[in-house]
Amino acid sequence: MKKLIREQLRNLVEAVDTIHSIERFYKRLQTLVDNKSISTREKNNLEKNLKSVNDFNFDRNTSYAIKLGSFNIRKESPFYRINRRGDRYYSVPDPDVPRERSEGNEFWCVVRHNKIITIMLTHHFQVTPYAIALEQFKVDIGVLDIDNFIELETKRREIKKKKREELVKKADDLIKKKKEFKTFKLYDKSIVKYFPYYNKIIDNNGNLIKYSDIENKLKKRQKDFIMQNS
Repeated sequence: MKKLIREQLRNLVEAVDTIHSIERFYKRLQTLVDNKSISTREKNNLEKNLKSVNDFNFDRNTSYAIKLGSFNIRKESPFYRINRRGDRYYSVPDPDVPRERSEGNEFWCVVRHNKIITIMLTHHFQVTPYAIALEQFKVDIGVLDIDNFIELETKRREIKKKKREELVKKADDLIKKKKEFKTFKLYDKSIVKYFPYYNKIIDNNGNLIKYSDIENKLKKRQKDFIMQNS
């Protein structure tokens, strides 16, 4: 009971976190749009990818870091920054805590237990190469293209489902085959059942009849018949 309550509380907390993360993402996005820091096309692409993530049914036992998209850095933006290495990025005020800022040129989200836990602005060099992304977000899988991932994952699941269905069918066919039998009469007119799968003969009482017993009784019957007619 306690485990169930803890699970329900965790689900509730994660649901609240998901809603809050998505709300903050849209606020940040709107701030960038209002200040002409990203194009409508870039905004639409980010929103489309987030919707794809939110709609997809991820494996609950796997964690994911998913790239929602990047955008061109514009010098005329009030959020424009450049570091000593020459990397250009935006420094955007937090919509809920203005004194805090998010920095980067890419939006990523983290999914755990099939829920969006957080959406963040990050630098491209923080998630390149692929192994760094996994370490940065502490996840099992990194996704650079959500549409491609969903397509491949859907196909993988379909193949897995088909294989599972084939195994179930084979198991059902085997059970059916084991139960199959033919009924016939022996020389003494008794009715028996022959099970081809086991290559066994069973009488009406469920007792196993050996082939050697049938052969011996048949030979005896033949011998008795000959003696009676000699």
